[in-house]
Amino acid sequence: MDSKKKQTRRQEVFWAALEPALSRGWRLLPCAERDKKALIRDWPRRASCDADMIRTWERKYERCNWAVATGPGSGVWVLDVDGESGRSSFCSLVERHGAWAKTLAVTTSRGQHLYFSYPVTTNIRNSTQKLGPGLDVRGENGYALIPPSVHPSGHPYEWAIPLNGVAPASAPDWLLEAVTSASRPIVQASEIGIVREGQRNDGLFRTACYLRRRGLTLAEIVYELLQQNVRRCRPPLSEAEIRNLAASACRYEIGGPDPLEIAWRAIQAETHNSRYEQFAALVCELQRRRPGQPVILPLERIGGLMECGWTSVRGYRTQAVLAGLIQRVADPVPHRRAAEYRVNLPSEASIATMGKNPLTPTNGLVAICGRSHGGKHNSRGGNSNSHGGNYSAEAVFYGS
Repeated sequence: MDSKKKQTRRQEVFWAALEPALSRGWRLLPCAERDKKALIRDWPRRASCDADMIRTWERKYERCNWAVATGPGSGVWVLDVDGESGRSSFCSLVERHGAWAKTLAVTTSRGQHLYFSYPVTTNIRNSTQKLGPGLDVRGENGYALIPPSVHPSGHPYEWAIPLNGVAPASAPDWLLEAVTSASRPIVQASEIGIVREGQRNDGLFRTACYLRRRGLTLAEIVYELLQQNVRRCRPPLSEAEIRNLAASACRYEIGGPDPLEIAWRAIQAETHNSRYEQFAALVCELQRRRPGQPVILPLERIGGLMECGWTSVRGYRTQAVLAGLIQRVADPVPHRRAAEYRVNLPSEASIATMGKNPLTPTNGLVAICGRSHGGKHNSRGGNSNSHGGNYSAEAVFYGS
């Protein structure tokens, strides 16, 4: 291909990448190549949606990055979900509120930018980690990179879902309220893992049983429970209550059966149409063995049983929350990647229905995760044989 054809092709790719922004009247500005630094002074005023101005900047700043000036001028604001901490905070918020909207998104090197229509009556300011670790907001006097920009790592910014006329959605009410009114992070790191009144005895007893299965003595279990009681329980239990819990756990034999493994073995004879159905069957079996009590869902251990990554299990868990199958009753413990849930036991037929259409209870709101494999699975975690169908984990966030 000669140089003229290459130049023509590059121009075609350039304008095709910018078209979703320009067609919506977004005000754009050039940024340094593989960088976020604006190349024009007074960019909040000079950012433009005029094609001739864009063409002038493109010739002057060849191969530069491009950004949209967020705020009322462009009619959009952006939620930046950055890295693993951002994903965790995002999943925590969606699980807590149970609603999410299909909207325009850009894939970045570490996460995604979610675009929402700018509210008419509310001002949205720029913020860093106001909603939680890894969650930033770009509103008035802010900007966010868009395709065809390239990250310093070489990773291109890309539109995350097929556009097909998809416009920035109105943010869910709970998100808009949090963005405009929160004075501190909604997801507090210091509050994660806290066990409150009504959950303390059950939580510490299960910890004691786990320690007993590992072979700890009564004195060792008492010591560990006393430490966790001070760190996590609000308010702490008395020392006498701690000793009684430890003594009750020591009635079991060392190396006794693990509840998660028991539940896993119980569903081995079943056949499931997807990994999500497999996950749903497992949590239902756990709840049946603990009627009226919350169950713990440790992501890494479940992932080991299902032969998939813990991030995939997190996606199934979030899908189950959106489907109304499970409800979180205690905040997660980050280093254990586990939290307590109560399972709304459905009929076996409705589990399959949730797997095929997990979004029905949420009135058209999309799941947090991308497409999964849709082939048959047995309970031993067999490989799927086709793509499409059910929602699953790894593509995080924003469904199509």
